[in-house]
Amino acid sequence: PKIIQDYINEHDAGIRLEVNTMRDDLALTYGADFTCPLTSGIFLRIVAEMNYEKYAEGAPLEAICPFWRIIDPTSKLGGKLSFGTEFIREMRQKENIDL
Repeated sequence: PKIIQDYINEHDAGIRLEVNTMRDDLALTYGADFTCPLTSGIFLRIVAEMNYEKYAEGAPLEAICPFWRIIDPTSKLGGKLSFGTEFIREMRQKENIDL
């Protein structure tokens, strides 16, 4: 999860990230042939849930990982999040990331 969080944090506001691109980038960075889609999805969910929890406890947006840039609210992963997809949609709208 930390590697995925660091990857997301490296990108600027307003940039929509793609999970498949992240997986390819991480495989290249770490000298792997590929990354597992299952564990990547699990780790991405951990990042989202943990950072949303921090936000819900009062952390400012600047202090959390902007997971909404990579999680499509219409994806299977988006539907599994404990907090739903409305937050992701709101944040994408604020950053002018197309839905």
